[in-house]
Amino acid sequence: MANTEMLWKDRGIKIHPNVKIIGQVYIDDFSKLVPAEGQRPLTANGLKGVGDSIRDNGFLTTPTIARCPKRKGMYIYPDGKTRIHGAIKNNIDIVCTLVEPDCSINELMIILNTTQYSWNAEAYLNNGIVFHGNEDMVFLNTVYEDTGLSLTALYEIYSYDLSAARVKDSFEKGTWRHSTKNLGNRVIKYADELNEYMPFSRKARFLLGFVSCVNKTGYSQKHMVSQCKRFPSHIHNVDSPPEHRKMLNFLYNHCCVDEEQLYLI
Repeated sequence: MANTEMLWKDRGIKIHPNVKIIGQVYIDDFSKLVPAEGQRPLTANGLKGVGDSIRDNGFLTTPTIARCPKRKGMYIYPDGKTRIHGAIKNNIDIVCTLVEPDCSINELMIILNTTQYSWNAEAYLNNGIVFHGNEDMVFLNTVYEDTGLSLTALYEIYSYDLSAARVKDSFEKGTWRHSTKNLGNRVIKYADELNEYMPFSRKARFLLGFVSCVNKTGYSQKHMVSQCKRFPSHIHNVDSPPEHRKMLNFLYNHCCVDEEQLYLI
């Protein structure tokens, strides 16, 4: 692009009550761009794919930048990290949308990512760790990496005594705290023990059904394993956590003659 001056477009348009679009900026000096903290990590495959796309098709959507509050003449990018790095890697000049936010850079990053496309759980986890320094989310990340289990299921299990809506909201804001750590650890351990009998025991929907069983006073993992061995024909995968709870309840109580063993969910 020959024109290296600022390209004003849609001045004053808002994409969000706290964000105003100023115009578009042509960037041919990559050193003027600095990333916002808390962005999701780059992947080699994603970087190659977006670089190839930029080279072949140009920018289908422009990255978003704001004036860096701490460094005059610099721009911070809270969105479009992969596109920017793909362009840098392929030595392609960049056109960015300049915005003026009435909020913090971290809040702008979340606004842009949730209004343009949905962040996944990993992105919110990364934001909570990097920007908010949330030690509970650091712990959750360790469990997530060690187990490979569903991150959404994990953060609900480790805060099982709170409402799902409240837990989701705190997770997305980076303020999530574990409140049922021992329960979460037991659920993961017990699910691994059941994997021999239930190949689906590590799936998110099963875990969200299973946690309510383990949380009940008097639950016996030894008894559950014994019932799995005795009645394998009653084990079946189902569609939802409530259906998993029903299956587990029936299996646990099936043919129990000792009233103290009965376990009602």
